[in-house]
Amino acid sequence: MPQSNSADDTIRHRCTHMLANALRGDDERHASAQDEHLMQIASEAEAALYARYRDKASTEYKTAVRSRLWNLRNSENPMLRERLLNGLLSPQQFANMTDESSVVFVARVHAALLASIRWCP
Repeated sequence: MPQSNSADDTIRHRCTHMLANALRGDDERHASAQDEHLMQIASEAEAALYARYRDKASTEYKTAVRSRLWNLRNSENPMLRERLLNGLLSPQQFANMTDESSVVFVARVHAALLASIRWCP
């Protein structure tokens, strides 16, 4: 069994907490009730990112985490966060999204919203 590197574990722990904070967003109303749920989603997403990049402290891993954080905090993409919290998007799917697929996701959500609006002449 390989030895655990405490520096790498610290990085993974911080990344998990940053993802949970990004999932929480600005809504602090039910923060304590949601903490366990947010940490579970964040932990699963971080584990999927780690599995994808293998090297815990790699530049690619850190870049991927930063990208996911940016996508969760993006005010033009609130549905990504909501779908992740509601279970419509799994943490594994979220972790494996590319930046391009995230942009496509935003475009699809916007198109669906526009299509659902009925304009009255």
